[in-house]
Amino acid sequence: MLAAALLGAVSAQGAQVGLDVAMGSDSVLANAKQTAYLRVAMTGHEFRDTSARVPVNVAIVLDKSGSMSGEKLAKAKDAAIMVIERLRPDDIVSVVAYDSVVTVLVPATKASDQAGIFAAIRSVWAGN
Repeated sequence: MLAAALLGAVSAQGAQVGLDVAMGSDSVLANAKQTAYLRVAMTGHEFRDTSARVPVNVAIVLDKSGSMSGEKLAKAKDAAIMVIERLRPDDIVSVVAYDSVVTVLVPATKASDQAGIFAAIRSVWAGN
């Protein structure tokens, strides 16, 4: 593949990843030391799992103590939402937040109610 890349752009497609390789410039000087750049780009394709699986039951626990204020809690909430986005409608999810007290934000429910689950997650703030 690298030898082919030296001659021009090369693209390849797999089931889940696309690969694009190209030289930074169209020509290279003969018998001269120089720096050449090779551009490699990988693109992930949407994973389509066609196999059947048993529904999962996921509990998400968010730490909302004062030490999680700012970017830490924002990233934790974003990660929780990403997990839920990947669940199937018949999966079960519950969401709990804690600081000095544990609060059940979403009791065990089907993941099909994403809007309600996302709203509950977004309502969490450090220290409240």
